[in-house]
Amino acid sequence: MPITVLHISAALLSVLLGAVILLARKGTPRHRRCGRVYGVALLVMVASSFFITDLRDGWSVFHAVSILTAALVLFGWWQPVFGRSRAGWVRRHMLSMQLSYLVLIVTGTAQFFDYLPLPNDALNAIVFLQLPLMVGIVAIIRRSRRPIGSHDSLPSSP
Repeated sequence: MPITVLHISAALLSVLLGAVILLARKGTPRHRRCGRVYGVALLVMVASSFFITDLRDGWSVFHAVSILTAALVLFGWWQPVFGRSRAGWVRRHMLSMQLSYLVLIVTGTAQFFDYLPLPNDALNAIVFLQLPLMVGIVAIIRRSRRPIGSHDSLPSSP
């Protein structure tokens, strides 16, 4: 299988599962299963990105974003597995996983930047990249400051 097909397949699976996870009830066995598959798919996408260098003549900013995405996913996974003994693990998990999804969506859009509909690159960047990124970050940070509810008292078994 060509590496680009693997990369795109993993990205599409991550987008679909991320949406399911965001919309579904948190802390359930389904949430944990989907989350594991989401994380693996995202890490496959990240790893495969380092073998795709011919599209943009070598390394690009997307490879740096891959490192950020991997860090967010690994930190997000670390929280429910090893961070349960520390207060606020649910909030840190939620924040890092939501940010990983936002980065996935915005970076995926940026990959198709040459095909976006507005007449110039500056407008495309503002409408399709900067604006969604700013709105997403503000929404995620605002949500992370609200009370989480009963999720802080989830059972300690993963």
